Amino acid sequence: MKKIVLQIVLFLTVLTLVYALLVQSKHFSVLASTANPNSTGSPSAGQTVTTKAEQAQINNLMKRANTEITRRLTFLNTLSTDVTSLRKVSNADKTTLKNQIQQQIESLNSLASKISSDTDLTTLKSDVTSIINGYYIFAYFRVKISLMVAADRLTTTTDDMNILYAILSTRVTDLKNQGKDTVSLDKLLTDMQSNLTAAVSQYQSVVTELGGLTPQGYPGNRTSLIDVRTKIRTGAADLRLAYEDALKIRKSLDILGGSPGVKNSTDSSNLTTTVTVTPTPRVSQ
Repeated sequence: MKKIVLQIVLFLTVLTLVYALLVQSKHFSVLASTANPNSTGSPSAGQTVTTKAEQAQINNLMKRANTEITRRLTFLNTLSTDVTSLRKVSNADKTTLKNQIQQQIESLNSLASKISSDTDLTTLKSDVTSIINGYYIFAYFRVKISLMVAADRLTTTTDDMNILYAILSTRVTDLKNQGKDTVSLDKLLTDMQSNLTAAVSQYQSVVTELGGLTPQGYPGNRTSLIDVRTKIRTGAADLRLAYEDALKIRKSLDILGGSPGVKNSTDSSNLTTTVTVTPTPRVSQ
């Protein structure tokens, strides 16, 4: 009997010890979970900070992307208006150029839509980078259309100068018919006409060269843009020389007395054409 009681006591003692160990193990498990921020369960403080930082970066990139895309879209719409106002460019060339601009507008709108739905930071960074690398708005369209505007204005000025040349030529002929010496005037007229012809040649070449360029060809066609800029500057210099010839002719006409029915004062409205040279844009290196 005593043996049975002893066994029961030992059994209860073992159960008590086992229970104590289980409780202690659970207690230490809770403590470990609390002390270790990387344990499973609720997100750790470090993980929460990282997530917030990434989200903040995503929000910032999206905001910057929206600003840059909006700026480019506004700029493209302005360029489209500039194309419409060109006077010496054919309607077919205008349509081609405006279609190229519209394609860029549609591509940027699609990119803006994609960026707004990006949730992955790496993908978002790639899309934002493509705003600059994939859409050569400032590097190509700005330069090309600015060159076209410059060429268009200078071609218009050339037309005005040709009209002026005809008027001055008529006056010189009148003086010659009056028996006056017009040798120096004839030389100036020849030089003026030569300069005007050179200017026309430059601008015709500019229109042809610009018409063959596309945004897809950039930056490979950057050298062509530089060549066009050089031709415009050369043409503008020719126009200046032609205008200087016109001023000299007008001064000589005033001295010689002009022709019947022609005003002789230097402030006469008969010579009102001026040469306005539009600054040619710098081509990105």
